[in-house]
Amino acid sequence: MHASRHGGPSLKWLIDLDRLCSRGAIDWEKVSEKAKWLGWEEAVRSCLAACAALFDTPINPAFGLKTPRGSGAPRAVGFPSVSEILFSLRLLKTPTRRLHYLAIHLFIPTLAECEFLPLPDSLFFLYYALRPFRIACQTAWWFGEAGIKSLWRALRRRAANAE
Repeated sequence: MHASRHGGPSLKWLIDLDRLCSRGAIDWEKVSEKAKWLGWEEAVRSCLAACAALFDTPINPAFGLKTPRGSGAPRAVGFPSVSEILFSLRLLKTPTRRLHYLAIHLFIPTLAECEFLPLPDSLFFLYYALRPFRIACQTAWWFGEAGIKSLWRALRRRAANAE
């Protein structure tokens, strides 16, 4: 929660989390239950994925961290999910901090852009234009998938009612 109020976890906090997890004295079931009860599942999963990717932190498989092909390390997603963004925005107290948080996530390039389109260092400035374009494409894809799924359910209901 503290990390979200500051726009995301800092490296120091991730190191602290890694050290805590590496001790092995964590009741993962209790952590999972509490995260679910507070509605923090995505935030906890995101921080744990960052720790595992950076420090090979041992994480309980119950948290469902995804691993990229050819790598054993879980990887954090380049753009947070809608629920993560809304969760973080609820924690930020002032409109200025909320706007700052959104601006960082919408306009500051991440490693995901660099992996998506490798460019020489002299053209790094182009990633600033690529970031909003990538987010717009991801959002359109998400809405498209949601629309197709709801259309498919409606057609199945109609077919079931026709029988």
